[in-house]
Amino acid sequence: MENEYLCPKCKSRLRIDNYVVLSVKKQSGERGIIFLSPKLGNYTYVKNSSLIFEKGEKVDVFCPVCNKNLLCVPEKNLAKVFIKDSESGELLTVLFSVVFGEKATYKVEATDEKAVEAFGEDSIKHINFENLTLMC
Repeated sequence: MENEYLCPKCKSRLRIDNYVVLSVKKQSGERGIIFLSPKLGNYTYVKNSSLIFEKGEKVDVFCPVCNKNLLCVPEKNLAKVFIKDSESGELLTVLFSVVFGEKATYKVEATDEKAVEAFGEDSIKHINFENLTLMC
């Protein structure tokens, strides 16, 4: 059984087959759908070929069901989704960078907001988890 990804706002399931499906909006206003790998630390994705991102470009990330913005730690450019562990049933928070090309993902305990694991070469520069307060 595979981990389930959920919107933190409406609790809708975001995983379809081998992808986590999110809606994105560029600063220019251009919108699209992006399919992310559900494996934490794997930064592969699928998108429409006409939706072009520049490295370092910040995008807004939304739930494709309720259309709520998933930005959670604005000063760090991190968005939030929930992940439900398929074996334990435990609900964890996953934070991920909304800056294109930045590889930073964090698995956080939902109860006390402590980092369990960090993924990606850019994860070191983002968060001091001792002072973390999730904004959403």
